[in-house]
Amino acid sequence: MEKNELIRRLKKARNTEESIIAVSAEHLRALTLRSGVPKEKAADVRAFLQEMIGECTRHREKAESLIADIEQEERNDY
Repeated sequence: MEKNELIRRLKKARNTEESIIAVSAEHLRALTLRSGVPKEKAADVRAFLQEMIGECTRHREKAESLIADIEQEERNDY
């Protein structure tokens, strides 16, 4: 695979992670505002969404780090 293609795919992966973070944060805010959800269920969903946001944030940061490293390399084949 050529360098530009790898960078393109990594950027797409990073963008996907960013989208998941945004959607999960939106669901987390909505859950906080809803009064009809039982507290136990809300706590479970909140914990799940917070974990997902954390994981996706780490994935996004790793993709950004890889992109920066690969852009600096002189090789073209991966």
